[in-house]
Amino acid sequence: MNRELRIKKLEEIRNKSEPEETGIPLPYKGETKRFKSYKIPLNYLLYNKKNGRIASRVKSYETQKEEIDVETDEGKKLIEKFIWGAHLTDNKQTEESIAGKGQLVRGIVKVDGIIIDGNRRASILNKIYSEREKWKKKKKVHVDNAKYFVAIILPDDVTDDEIEELELATQFGEESKVDYNPIEKYLKARDFHLKGKSTFDIA
Repeated sequence: MNRELRIKKLEEIRNKSEPEETGIPLPYKGETKRFKSYKIPLNYLLYNKKNGRIASRVKSYETQKEEIDVETDEGKKLIEKFIWGAHLTDNKQTEESIAGKGQLVRGIVKVDGIIIDGNRRASILNKIYSEREKWKKKKKVHVDNAKYFVAIILPDDVTDDEIEELELATQFGEESKVDYNPIEKYLKARDFHLKGKSTFDIA
């Protein structure tokens, strides 16, 4: 699915679908604003290869081999491999939790379908859905809802700087300390520094 079609599909969801949640607080444009979350088919979305959790793996691969195109099946599978291998034990636990209880933590996506927050959850949902027959036969669990990702769809006018601020707030907040190793944090801080962010803002 190309970018134009993804934008059209997500706009339809935002404008015509009933939200899953309302009044979700999120730091946006210098203040806290309230957003809605929606149920989005996973095939409308793209992984964010700049996600902090897999930054070192992506940089290493692209330096040694080639640029990863997340719009291709090969690129998608490669990102999923990086995400799954980053924290194998945690991912297995999350997989069991999502399969049994559903997605409990919403994500954040751009209107063009790129995931800003929730790469790991989306990849695990994709894995669960692709193995739905296994869950049905062995675990007696129906996981049909795993083909959807519940997320906030950001407004059309969000800028790259505002997305970076959201990444800082959501990917590297208090609850993410266990999820990101020091190298990933250093690489993200370096990226922000090279883009002109002050040391004070990054800190």
